[in-house]
Parts: sequence; C-alpha cells; structure tokens
Amino acid sequence: MDDISSPRMVRAHTANTENTFFNKRRKESIHTAQDEKWEAVYSKSESKS
Repeated sequence: MDDISSPRMVRAHTANTENTFFNKRRKESIHTAQDEKWEAVYSKSESKS
C-alpha cells in the first residue's frame, strides 16, 4: 500500500484536487452564462407585458 506522503501519491492527489477545482469552476461558468441568457430573456418578456 502506498504511503500518502510518497511523492507519487502527493502528485496524484494534487492533480485530482486541481481537476476537481477546475471542473467545478467550469461548471459554474457554464451555469452562470446560461443564467445570464435566461435572465435577459426573462427581463425582455417582463418589460413587454
């Protein structure tokens, strides 16, 4: 069993953490873009009525 403090394990753990972080950021930025699009559509339909 590998020790968590061995260089290989530390590197793997760091890579996993960074991937998770960037995936989360990417999801948030996609989500934000969709939200802004819907808010624009919604505000247009609101001002029409």
